[in-house]
Parts: sequence; structure tokens; C-alpha cells
Amino acid sequence: MIRIQEMNQGKVSPRLPVPVGIKRPPYADNGNFPPWAERSQVHNDEVR
Repeated sequence: MIRIQEMNQGKVSPRLPVPVGIKRPPYADNGNFPPWAERSQVHNDEVR
């Protein structure tokens, strides 16, 4: 038997500042996101 749990509203924590050393993505200022990839993207040490 599958049990469905009722969802309760959670709390949203305050926004935290991003450390200066983290580079902003290109879409951060203009909202233009890059095209969505059709395949899954795997990011690991070999891909960098």
C-alpha cells in the first residue's frame, strides 16, 4: 500500500551573500539562460 504524506509549508531562510571568490554565471545579470542540453551533463575532475 502506498501512503501519501501531506506536504507542509516550509520556511525560507534569508538570502545569503555569495563570496567574492565565486564567479557570477553569464546569465546572472541579464537573465538569459544558455540553451538546455538534450543529454545529461556529467561534471567531474576529468571534464574540467
